[in-house]
Amino acid sequence: MRRGTIRNALLTFIVATSALFAIPAARAATGIQAPSTPGTPTVNGITTTLATLVWAPSTDNAGVTGYIVQVLKNGTWSNYQTATINVATVAKLAANTTYTFAVIAHDAAGNNSARSNPVTFTTLPYGTGLACSVAIESFNDGFTVTAGILNMAPTASNGWKLTFALAASATVTSVFTGIMTRSGDQATLVNASYSGNIGPGYTIYTGFQATFTGLVTPPSGFTLNGVACTVT
Repeated sequence: MRRGTIRNALLTFIVATSALFAIPAARAATGIQAPSTPGTPTVNGITTTLATLVWAPSTDNAGVTGYIVQVLKNGTWSNYQTATINVATVAKLAANTTYTFAVIAHDAAGNNSARSNPVTFTTLPYGTGLACSVAIESFNDGFTVTAGILNMAPTASNGWKLTFALAASATVTSVFTGIMTRSGDQATLVNASYSGNIGPGYTIYTGFQATFTGLVTPPSGFTLNGVACTVT
């Protein structure tokens, strides 16, 4: 075989082999793009020691794998905690203190997004004890009562007692996070062995579901340890 023919055959083989093992352009670019900037966080459930941040999620060609929640202190941003989804509860906060948080997204290729716009809020000051809010939801032949008990004190709680009016004709079908006793048209709900200790700034939820026949007055007059609850 002539030398030129051999050289041409070798070049043809190299070109064909390179095409066979080449990385497609779309695949080769994966991970080069940084995630989009997360949305500005909004704040919910602010208490003395914690708050919940929610933000619009980021998008990315390699897939967003999580977020870094950052806090601004003395003009410097530092990492506070991580989150796998676009919601994070920041805890171990100081009462009656102003905080500024922002979020950064990261992807499977190790790229980080730009920092989101910040959000600033102030935690609640400490109070003297427990506070409660009650929600009553009616359905066709009954209702569900849910009470949130928030510890506003700087120390853990040591039990609680919720009293209210409940028609004797109502049939309680289930109780959660507490123990109920009844006497005529009055009822009492106290903590179970596992639900009396509530940490500073934390909330537990208790309540019950009841059914009735005919006309029954919804429960009312809720008090927690003798202090009136907010009812919605």
